[in-house]
Amino acid sequence: MRRETQASCFVHAEPAAIFAIVSDHEGTAAWVPKVEVVKLLEPGTPKNGVPALRRVTFKPFGWGTIEERITAYDAESGSFSYTITDGMPGVRDHLGTFQVSPAEGGCTVTWSVWFEFNPWIWGLGAGIFVRTFTGAMEEGVATLANQHA
Repeated sequence: MRRETQASCFVHAEPAAIFAIVSDHEGTAAWVPKVEVVKLLEPGTPKNGVPALRRVTFKPFGWGTIEERITAYDAESGSFSYTITDGMPGVRDHLGTFQVSPAEGGCTVTWSVWFEFNPWIWGLGAGIFVRTFTGAMEEGVATLANQHA
């Protein structure tokens, strides 16, 4: 069972500067309030690029800790993608993508995520989880925009 979600915002800053922020894994907690800490377990090329491995610990509200692998990274186009490798039972597949695109007076940040849930494990809970996760994503991009207003 596949579920998709997205959050986006306009930021009054240069795209390269914002891409540097969203792709700095260990700095994620500074703009995603539901994240407690992100630790880079294995660097990529460049440091936060492919195939970096990061551990994301969420603040206590039922999510715990997951590990994610960076699967695509292109600073020039302002995008990177990641997939969950450990810590979310019942997720068969997953892909998250950040895209920072130039816009007049700044840039647009789009955070897209899709999950492929095992219906036997998640059932109706998948929809509830995705709505809650979407709220965390929206809170994160809003925080990022407010920090650069």
